Amino acid sequence: MGYKRLGFIVKPHAKGLVEYVRKVTKELEKNEIKYVFPDKIKDNIKKIPTASEDLIFENSDIIIVLGGDGTFLSAATKAAEKEIPILGINMGFLGFLTEFTKEEFLNFIPRLKKNKIKIGTRSLLSVQLNSKKYIALNDVVFSKEKIARMIFLKVTVNDTFFSNIRADGLIISTPTGSTAYNLSAGGPIVTPISKNLIITPICPHSLTLKPVIVSSGCKIKVEVLKGDDTFITIDGQKGITVREGDIVEVKEDEKKLKVISNPERDYFSILREKLKWG
Repeated sequence: MGYKRLGFIVKPHAKGLVEYVRKVTKELEKNEIKYVFPDKIKDNIKKIPTASEDLIFENSDIIIVLGGDGTFLSAATKAAEKEIPILGINMGFLGFLTEFTKEEFLNFIPRLKKNKIKIGTRSLLSVQLNSKKYIALNDVVFSKEKIARMIFLKVTVNDTFFSNIRADGLIISTPTGSTAYNLSAGGPIVTPISKNLIITPICPHSLTLKPVIVSSGCKIKVEVLKGDDTFITIDGQKGITVREGDIVEVKEDEKKLKVISNPERDYFSILREKLKWG
């Protein structure tokens, strides 16, 4: 009978949010689909059910993201932990992860009621530092915390020496993250269903050091060779300082993110639209 309760995660100050939420709730009620929005917008939009984000993830059958890719990333790992499918509606600028336009989602709502949807999976990164584990959908980025100097790293793949890297930074990304920072740094675009990880140096000292694609089954270890001001950023959401001698282990996580695909377009049509390929 389709989805019984939709949980919304929103970018509070997205342009046109209030007007669009009114359109969405009207269509949901027309299709007899229950929904809940986060507490942080209840002052702007009256008479809609709201709850804390923790309760939304706990009690929803599907997570709907209203925002840009940043909002999607902040919700993705929580959705993966709960094994809840996620759908993104683009309220931002570019939106590789938020596949649906606002109008497309309004037309898609009857499909939710009838359960006529397609769910794909996206790989996640497991990032281990000391005893702590972090999850990323896009990437983990190594950079300098303060002054714009090079970082010094030793990288191994499956315990085999890869390279000592002197560079402005280093990106390890999933196929999903290949169109994020990896793309800006000159890395390749990899289709989301590929079984790969991408290692991309940022402005390396050695001009012959290029991005490398490895199997998703590989375990990548990055050791900080010099300095106590190296910084890792996980999905652009969380930042951690790493010290000289620290080793960060990166591999594909056992969990997958369930993503509801837009039936109106495929991955290559998204690339053509977002990258203006024509």
